[in-house]
Amino acid sequence: MTHEHGDHAGGVFALQRRHGTPVWASRGTCEAVAAPAGTRIAHAGQALTIGALQLLPFAVSHDAAEPLQLVCRTGTRSIGVVTDLGEPDDAVARALQDCDALLLECNHDRGMLEQGPYPVWLKRRIGGARGHLANAQSADLLACCRHDALRHVVAAHLSRHNNAPSLALAALRAALRDASPTALHVADSDHGSAWIDVG
Repeated sequence: MTHEHGDHAGGVFALQRRHGTPVWASRGTCEAVAAPAGTRIAHAGQALTIGALQLLPFAVSHDAAEPLQLVCRTGTRSIGVVTDLGEPDDAVARALQDCDALLLECNHDRGMLEQGPYPVWLKRRIGGARGHLANAQSADLLACCRHDALRHVVAAHLSRHNNAPSLALAALRAALRDASPTALHVADSDHGSAWIDVG
């Protein structure tokens, strides 16, 4: 569990109770949700191994108790997952280096957020250093992580009111440059994305 917000933590402990599924979260997240006994503590920079899958959590800036995001590795392939991040920094860019695929938050377009229906306090939260990534920020982060073996980038966590898939894709496309072999996708908030083979 990356952090305690309902769209990320909701249903986790029901799944744990029903199926005995192991759950990991940072100590801060565990305290924020009063995690039940048996929840395992994850630490930024310390890998977790589950069968053939290795998860490397890393700390991010978000308005939660102790949020973590992940790089998931199996064999020689890796996928970076960044969905709630107020502000990218060098440590995040380093964590995502050499990934074969990225699930990258493209939460909002700054202009749409500013002109949109949300109250001022919520606009400030979303656009702040502990909120969510704007398309331009996501593109900047992608430009730092771009390499020839990056096969797929999935734009994720798009706001229904403050973004559009075409805007997110345009920002990411500009960061990749025209000659990039990387395929771009958008995850739908209701249906996710199609299966992606990182081979």
